[in-house]
Amino acid sequence: MFSLFLLFALVLVFGTAFINSEYALAQVSSFPTGCNSTIGYSTATGQPCNGTATTSFMAGCNSIFGFSTTTGLACNGGTNAIVATDFFPGCTSIYGFSTVTGRPCNGGINATTSFLPGCTSILGTSTINGAPCNGGTVAYSSVPGCTSVFGYSTTSGAPCNGTFIATLAPGTTPPPSTPGLPTTGAGSLANILMLLGSGTMAAFGLARLSRRS
Repeated sequence: MFSLFLLFALVLVFGTAFINSEYALAQVSSFPTGCNSTIGYSTATGQPCNGTATTSFMAGCNSIFGFSTTTGLACNGGTNAIVATDFFPGCTSIYGFSTVTGRPCNGGINATTSFLPGCTSILGTSTINGAPCNGGTVAYSSVPGCTSVFGYSTTSGAPCNGTFIATLAPGTTPPPSTPGLPTTGAGSLANILMLLGSGTMAAFGLARLSRRS
């Protein structure tokens, strides 16, 4: 009985070691030009970054930042992980697109457009697993480049409330979406009368000029 237990323990230990070694062998020490992971295509050559055009993240990863929660390996497919506090230029998290390059902030092919489980913004930590809601390794108490929850970040342009839609400060009037005459409200009749008056004067002037000629 003891020998069977010992045999099972050996198989379990060596099997796990073999699987982890297979994962480790898949990690690379450097990436091709224009690549910062093994996912997607090179921005310099257009060729697949790992030779086979991987379009999904590694198991246990939501982006190319940090480490896998299942294997413990670097999520970028390399031997050294990207520190998840160093998001791409124009990004404050793994969500959406960079305001500088227009590429997905998660480093993948498709942008992340919904918050991680247990998160309602990029601030704080998940109520499910305690992971930082920004997709990094350090949680935000406030959005970088913001001094309040109102408006937009001065560094990335992201909403300061941590969601996808900014909150305007109390008393702030939103800028008009389309310049021109008001469609409703006071002043619309006055504008119409002014236009009619100016049109009448213009027609009268043209008539007098034609008579003189």
